[in-house]
Parts: sequence; C-alpha cells; structure tokens
Amino acid sequence: MSAPSKFNTPAPLTGKHNWVHATIDKLKSSSDDKPEIYDVKVGKHKWHQQVKKEVKEKEAREHQQREEAECRVKEEAVHLKREAATVWRQEVVDHQVQEECQAKEEKECQEREATMHQEVAIKKVMEMAEKRAQEDMEEKQAEAAKKIWAAKETARQWGKAEASKQKLVAMKKWAREENMMARPSGMPGPGPQASKKKKCIKKSAVKVVDSNIEVIARPSDAFGSGSGHVLLEHMDCLILAVENLAEAQWYTASACLASGMVVGTLMDKCNFLRFEGVGLGEEDKEVDMDMEVVDQEAVKQEVTELWKEVLGPQPSDDEM
Repeated sequence: MSAPSKFNTPAPLTGKHNWVHATIDKLKSSSDDKPEIYDVKVGKHKWHQQVKKEVKEKEAREHQQREEAECRVKEEAVHLKREAATVWRQEVVDHQVQEECQAKEEKECQEREATMHQEVAIKKVMEMAEKRAQEDMEEKQAEAAKKIWAAKETARQWGKAEASKQKLVAMKKWAREENMMARPSGMPGPGPQASKKKKCIKKSAVKVVDSNIEVIARPSDAFGSGSGHVLLEHMDCLILAVENLAEAQWYTASACLASGMVVGTLMDKCNFLRFEGVGLGEEDKEVDMDMEVVDQEAVKQEVTELWKEVLGPQPSDDEM
C-alpha cells in the first residue's frame, strides 16, 4: 500500500478527534478491499498511540515523582536545618547557662574566701589593737605609778624641809629667850633664875630630824661665868649648819622633782618613738644614793663636831 499523496491529504481539523476520524475514513476509502491490512494498520497505530500515551504518562508520573521527591528532600532539608538550628540554639543556651552557673559558683567561692580572709584580718587587727591597748595601759600605769612615787617623795622631802625650817625657827626663838633670861641687864653672866632654867634646859631637847639624823641640843654643865654668850655664838653656828642642811635637802628635793619631770618627758618621747629600755638605770640610782649619803654624812660630821665643841660630853640618863 502506497502512502497517500500529500496533495490529497485533507487539512486537519481543529479538533484532534475529527482529524483522526478523517484519517480513518480516508484509509477506509482507500483500502476497502483490504480490510485486514486496515485492521493491522489501525491496531498498530492505536498501539503506537497507546505506547506514546503510556510513555507520556510514565514521564509525567516520573516527573511528578521527581518533583515530589525534590519537594520532600527540600522539606526534609529545611526540617533538618530547622532542627539543627533549634539544637544549636539549645546547645548555645545550655552552654550559656552552664557558664553562668560556673561563674556564679566561682564568684560565690571568691566571696566566701574574701569573707574568710576579711574575718581573719579583722580578728588579727582586733587582737593587735587589744594587745597594743593593753601595753599602752600598762605603760600608762607604770608612768602614773612613777609620777605618784615622785610626787610622794617630793612631798615627803618638802615636808621634811618645812619641818626643819620650823624647828630652826623654834630653836632661834628659844636661843633668843635664853639669852634674854641669862643676861637681863644686857651684861654677860648668869641671871637670877639661871639654876632653874639650867634644869629646864637639861630636861628639854630639841630634835632635828633630817635623813635619819637626830640632833639633841642641851647646854653644858658650866653655864656660868660668861659662857652663855659663847654658847649662843656656837648655837648660831649650829643653827646655820642645820639651815644649810635644810636648804641642801630642799635643793635635793627640787632636783629630784626636776629630774623626775625630765625623765618623765624623755620616757614619753621615747615611748612615742617606740624606743625600749630607756629609763633610769640601777647605776644612776646608786650614784644618786651615794651622793646623798656623802652629803648627809658630811653634814652629820659637821654637826657632831659643833656639838662636841659647844656642849662638851653628853650627860648620863641619871643626870637627865
């Protein structure tokens, strides 16, 4: 069967179905004598159409499947990406929380250590302050005791000096009265009441106490024949010696007071400068004591010599 010429081929209709019917009718008209061939051609054509249709449908299904697979892959990728982002954010949050907890624990530990160190430092400072206050109190008590002792010693020396001065005044007054009674007319010699006064003078004693030195004033047995004037002269020398002794004692007390003030000032300055071991040593005290003993011994010896020269030997207890 030859193919139809192109000039006899009718123009296709607008619809596909009409064009197929037109083609079939043309085939029928050209091959009415050959029905079997016609059936084979139609069947082959239908098979080709069916194959093409199946291929197209398969391609469409595969394309759709590919698109669906790509969509599923994209959705899974997006889902995985979101999950990964969520997991990452959660990990970041957990890491931040862990770091914050760790930092908080470290801060609390540092605060506890700082508080402990501060408490230890405060305790140490308090102990040092208490110790220093106790040492200052002991130093102040020692200084106060020294000042009190110096004041008492000065007051005692001053009292002794005043007592000595009063006794010297009493001795001068007694000597003047005895002089007036011994020579009432202004002439030397015993007075009318010399024997009575002699007994009174023997019984009376004037004690001058100065640094454990006891002096007893009494006239000699030979109170007549102009000895009253000589006695008064020697009594003046004795009174002058005792006055010098009292003045020396007063100067000694003043020097002790001044030295105590100077030593107290030096101790205050040394305590302020935190020097230790400063004060009067035992050697200085021994030297001062030796000087006082020498002065007292010299004065005592002078007074004894005056008494021996003026009054002579001391009477016994029976004569007194």
